[in-house]
Amino acid sequence: MTQSAKPAIKDSIRSFILWFCVFYLIFWAFSHFFGGKQQAEKTGGEIQVSMVDKTLKLGNLAEFVVKNNTDKELSFTSPCVSGEAADSIGIYGIIAGNRTDNLLPVENCTLEDIPSFTVAAGGKQEVAFRNISHEIFTESGNYIMELSLNDGEAVQSVVSPDFKYSEPGVFRKLYRALVAKPLFNTLVFFIKILPGHPVGWAIVLLTVLVKVLLFTPNQRAMRSQREMQKMQPKISDIRAKYKDNPQVLAMKTMELYKTHKINPMGAMVPMLIQFPVLIGMYLIVQQGISPHQNYLLYGFNNSLDLSIVNNAFFWLDVTKVDPYFILPVLVAVIQFLTMKLSFAKSKSQEPKDKSVKKKSAEPNMADMAQQMQTTMVWVMPVMIGVFTAMFPAGVGIYWFTSTLLGAAQQKLVNWSLDRPQVTRVN
Repeated sequence: MTQSAKPAIKDSIRSFILWFCVFYLIFWAFSHFFGGKQQAEKTGGEIQVSMVDKTLKLGNLAEFVVKNNTDKELSFTSPCVSGEAADSIGIYGIIAGNRTDNLLPVENCTLEDIPSFTVAAGGKQEVAFRNISHEIFTESGNYIMELSLNDGEAVQSVVSPDFKYSEPGVFRKLYRALVAKPLFNTLVFFIKILPGHPVGWAIVLLTVLVKVLLFTPNQRAMRSQREMQKMQPKISDIRAKYKDNPQVLAMKTMELYKTHKINPMGAMVPMLIQFPVLIGMYLIVQQGISPHQNYLLYGFNNSLDLSIVNNAFFWLDVTKVDPYFILPVLVAVIQFLTMKLSFAKSKSQEPKDKSVKKKSAEPNMADMAQQMQTTMVWVMPVMIGVFTAMFPAGVGIYWFTSTLLGAAQQKLVNWSLDRPQVTRVN
């Protein structure tokens, strides 16, 4: 490895670490703002009730965690069990410091609405009301949950921290109208028409649809990127010739792009379009597709009961991370192959005489660019694989399918641009 290549590798590694942090912070900010999770606990004894998010917007799901710090198993009996435990749980609004009547619709409820559960000694249990949340939290305000737990000897009553539902703000309303609702309804439409109502296969079909809609801008971006690669020798010559005159260097470079009809920013457009889709997919899967999201449905999808969707996809639960890390590895591999295709050299880039090497005291810009591309080929898949391991599997399914289709399109672009041009002679 040449001395001039080492700084390029170091710069590219630093660049990718920076972009990794930026990408993660953007995801965190979006998930925090649109579906944020601020842990809050009620610590009034050996049994603790915490909330995944203390401050919610109408439409979000209230999720609780019951933690058993005792040495006995605790059990909760649903009020939906006929003739038993009618007052075992309640959701109450807080108005001027006073409780309202129980807001839980316990009459004619089912165990799917409010399931019974047990909490092992030292264990914890998640509690949420996905099927009936939209019936409980219809107004903004403060709420608490109270439930009764039996340790076999006595019944203990525990209360959650106060939590607040508030009206969504302007930006959240815009996000829901422009991104969440179209994306959610398209996904629900595919879930509705597929046998068994599988979320995983619906995500695959949604990804195919997004790729079809973005085919033309993606095609232009890939062609532009491929043409820029083929121009690297000329760009290197311009840089070497005008290295002491930045203004002329920039002008000559832009002239080269204009002559060959290359848009250096063209590759950014499909990414900017797809980024909101990726964020929206993450937030939808994170919240889970269930009746608490009925408020997002358009009229033509109202006939589907969201409580019957199937979250299983091969070994995965689309709402949870892959416990075996198989999906992150698959995503990293397909991303690696796609990067190799993106930066594959065409025949026009190969030196005619491979035995001749360019000798120069100055750093070879083409070699440095090649070193940076090599670093991207290895670093980007690792970065994407790490993100896939952190996010719900549904996001990984979307990214894997999107990348696989992108690889096929890149192969098509490479073939169309690199194939020998035949000129007909009349």
